[in-house]
Amino acid sequence: MKNYKKMIACLIICSLILFSSLSFLTIKTSATDSKEVKEDFKLSNFKKIVSIPVSEEGIEYTGSAGLSGPEGPNAFDVKGDKVYVLDNVHHRVLIYSKTNGNLIDRIFFPENYWIYNMAVDKVGKIYLFDAGLNSLITILNGQVEIKSLQRQVYLEPLSDFGVSEDGPYVVISDERGIKTVILKDKKINNFIPDSNGTKTLTIAEEKKNNMSYDKIVWKLNWENGKVIGGQIYTLTGKIIRFEFPSGFEQGTNRYIGMSGNIVYWKLENKDGISIVGFDSESGKIERAVQIPLDIYYIIPQRPIVIDEGNVYVLVPSEKSVDVLTVTSWQSFEEFIKYTEKYKN
Repeated sequence: MKNYKKMIACLIICSLILFSSLSFLTIKTSATDSKEVKEDFKLSNFKKIVSIPVSEEGIEYTGSAGLSGPEGPNAFDVKGDKVYVLDNVHHRVLIYSKTNGNLIDRIFFPENYWIYNMAVDKVGKIYLFDAGLNSLITILNGQVEIKSLQRQVYLEPLSDFGVSEDGPYVVISDERGIKTVILKDKKINNFIPDSNGTKTLTIAEEKKNNMSYDKIVWKLNWENGKVIGGQIYTLTGKIIRFEFPSGFEQGTNRYIGMSGNIVYWKLENKDGISIVGFDSESGKIERAVQIPLDIYYIIPQRPIVIDEGNVYVLVPSEKSVDVLTVTSWQSFEEFIKYTEKYKN
């Protein structure tokens, strides 16, 4: 009889332990689901068009700063139906379909280069700039070409790299100011590439201030050590000034591009990145959207691009590297309400 009672007691205890374990698992799962719902809510103005898992087969982070560049997938571009994502760790550029998110191709570049930034032109030519080796890699239809400024010119400290109709350019920011240098092939009679097949680049032109892919020159306006706004110089020579809302005085703000009469700027504060569209005629805010900083694993060198009037964002998170497109915008009133808490 005593043994029977002991068996009953053991069964009751085991049942309680099993129930507690199941309850814990249920709570844990609910918390995970809640986190995913929270993430989706934060990105409710966006649609995910490409998602690359952080894995050996997908894309990886270095875990360190790397050679003259940030870790992991630090740049992307969108041209037509193709999404290009830089994968420094595996020395390649991944190309995905914007329509269905499927992988189209993997384009490899030499392993002894670490890419600072990447850009793609209208015909699909890929431009990769290695700041440490002062070298430009171009890839088109599988053909890899390497060009170098050698050590005759030092493009430091870099603040941007891109490609416009005039060719590739580098933006340099130092104590003397900001300038953009446009790179061209150096013309040398009977020129023979070195043992690595590297050709020589030269600086063809210099422009004061920052230049963008659309050839728009821009600058930030400062007052008492704080950024209060920005201005662009259009291709017709017109100067358009924009006043930034309070709360973005210390961020890494920059011009993104234009679509119709909307001029887009990236504004940043301690909580996130805002994409803000200003009316080019009135200078007033027409639309805006935010990306919380806690979503990012790292902030890419090129986090936002515009193609065919659409705005795209690269978000490297801990488990995946995602490319998003903006599908809806906040109104001026909604955005100003968001910025109220950052007013001095």
